[in-house]
Amino acid sequence: MIKFEKPKRGKTIIYGLNIELESIYINELYKNMDSDVLVVTNSIYESNKIYNSIINYNKNAFLFEMDDFVTSEAAISSPELKINRLETLNNIIFNPNKKIIITNLMGLLRYLPDKNIWKDSKINIKNSEVINKENLYRNLCRIGYQTESLVTKTGEISNRGYILDIFPINEENPIRIEFFGDEIEAIRYFDVNTQLSIKNIESIDILPIDEFIIDKLIDDKKQKDLKKYIKTNNIKEYLNNPTIVYLDYDQIYNSYLLLSEEMTNYSEINKEKNDYMYELNNIYSDFEIYVSDTNKLLPTLKIDNEINYNCESVKNYNDDFNLLNKDFSKYLSENKTIIIYLKNVHQADNLKKYIDNPINITNYNNIKSNKINVVIGQIESGYIIDDTVVLSESNLFKNIEIKNTYKSKFKYGTKISSIDSLSIGDYVVHNMHGIGIYVGIIALKKGNVIKDYLQIKYGGNDKLYIPVEKIDLITKYSSNEGSSPKLNKLNGIEWAKTKYRIKAKLESIAKELIKVAAERKLKEGFAFKKDTLEQTIFESEFIYDETEDQLKATKIIKEAMEQ
Repeated sequence: MIKFEKPKRGKTIIYGLNIELESIYINELYKNMDSDVLVVTNSIYESNKIYNSIINYNKNAFLFEMDDFVTSEAAISSPELKINRLETLNNIIFNPNKKIIITNLMGLLRYLPDKNIWKDSKINIKNSEVINKENLYRNLCRIGYQTESLVTKTGEISNRGYILDIFPINEENPIRIEFFGDEIEAIRYFDVNTQLSIKNIESIDILPIDEFIIDKLIDDKKQKDLKKYIKTNNIKEYLNNPTIVYLDYDQIYNSYLLLSEEMTNYSEINKEKNDYMYELNNIYSDFEIYVSDTNKLLPTLKIDNEINYNCESVKNYNDDFNLLNKDFSKYLSENKTIIIYLKNVHQADNLKKYIDNPINITNYNNIKSNKINVVIGQIESGYIIDDTVVLSESNLFKNIEIKNTYKSKFKYGTKISSIDSLSIGDYVVHNMHGIGIYVGIIALKKGNVIKDYLQIKYGGNDKLYIPVEKIDLITKYSSNEGSSPKLNKLNGIEWAKTKYRIKAKLESIAKELIKVAAERKLKEGFAFKKDTLEQTIFESEFIYDETEDQLKATKIIKEAMEQ
C-alpha cells in the first residue's frame, strides 16, 4: 500500500515519518536491499522502542545494546544486555539469514573480537570423538564459560571425574558429556532441577558466551583492552556491508561529543591513556539513511539525497465509537482506505457491533481500497499517509499497552530440589509441622519396599520422616537474626499459634495501610495557582525543545499540583 523510494548510494535524509512508518520503512529496506540493515539510535530506550515496532513486521530483528560508559568501565553493566549482545553476535555469525540489527551509540562503538575469531570459537562435540577432556574444558573457559561445582544456569561448566557438564548459551537445557579416557562415550541433555538425564544426542555446537575472546585465560577482562591482544571489529563490521539507518543523527552526534569529553575526563582522573572504543566518524557505509523530524541536519554532514514523506498521526479514540464512526465516514468520503490491526478474529467480530460501515476481515495482501479492512496482527501505533489510514488497538481502545519481550534462551538460575542443597544440621521448615533440624537420610522398610526418607528432628526428640522425592515439602530456615531458632514439637500447638500470630500481624499492617491511605486522601492539601503570564513567558525562554513525553509529564504534574 505504501510506496517508498529505493535509497541511492551515499547519504540520504528521510523525514516526515512517525515511529510506525519508520519501522515499515526499515523493513522495506531489509526486503529490497541485498545486505543487512543496521539501525543506530542514541539510547537504549530508543533502541527498545524501535525494536518493539519493527519486530511486528520482521522476526529477523535483533538488539545489540550497551550500557553507558561509566557503568561499563566500573564492571557493573547489565547481564541481560550482555546476553542479548551475545545471542545477537551468534545469530549474525551462525545464522545465514539477512538481519536487522538495532544498536545504541555505545553498542555501535564497542570493541569486539575480529569476526573470524568469533566464527572459529564455535566448539563442536561429537559422540565417540577422541578429544582431551582438560583441553576441551580450558577451551570452553576461554570462550566465556564459568566453572561451578553444579551447573544450574546458562554459561556454567562443571568439570569432575570423567564428566563435563555445560549449559550452552544456544540451548534450552544443559548437556552432560561422559568420557572414557579421551573418548566421548555419551552426550546427554539433563534437567537442572533433578540433574537427571533427559535424552541422548549425537553431536552439539557450543557457541561463545563472552565478548572478550583471546588465546589465553586472563582474570581481568576489560573490553577497552581487547585490542592489546587481538584484531578487533565493531558491530557494523560483523554485518554484510549493511545499510546504516541513523534515527535522529543530531542527537546521536551530540551524545558522542559528550561521551568523548567524559572519556577524556575519566582518563585524566585515572591517570591512564586509553582508546576506550571506536570513533563515530570512522564508521560508515555505502548506503547511509538519516531519519529525522525535519530536513535540517548538522551543517558538517553532506547530504546527497533528500526524501519527504508527509505522514499524519491518528487520534486516540479511547472507546469513543461515535467519534470513530464520524471520522470513518469522512475518510471513506475522501476515498481513503482504512486498515485496523487487531490481535485476533474474536476482537474483529466484536468490533463489527460498533462500526456503522461494513468491515472486511482480511490480510495485508488483500486489502480492499476505499473500505474498512481489519488485519489480524499487531502494530504499535497508527498513521495517515497518502490515501491510507491505519489504526492500532491502542488508537481504538482505552488502556491498551502493546509490548514485545525480547526472547532469550538464557536461564538465569533454577532452584535445585535436590538433597545436594541440604547439609546435616540445617534448620528446615515444614508448612504443617514448623521448624526442625535435618539429621540425614535413613532407609525404612514399608511392606516389602525399602525407601529412603529425610529424617527431621523436632522438639522433645520427635522425628518426622519425609520420602526423598517429596523434598519440596520443606524449605531451608532463614533469618536475619543471629540466634538459632526454637524447635517446634510434632502435634504441638506452637507452630499453629506462630502462623496465627503472623496472619493477625499481616491483617493489622494491611488495615493500617488502608487507614493511612484513606486519611491521606481526605486530607486537604495546598492547591497551586494556574500558570501566570510571567510563568508562561519564563518557560518559553527555555533553550531546548522538550520531547512529547516531557511535555505530557509536565502537564500531568502541574494538573496534580493545581488540585
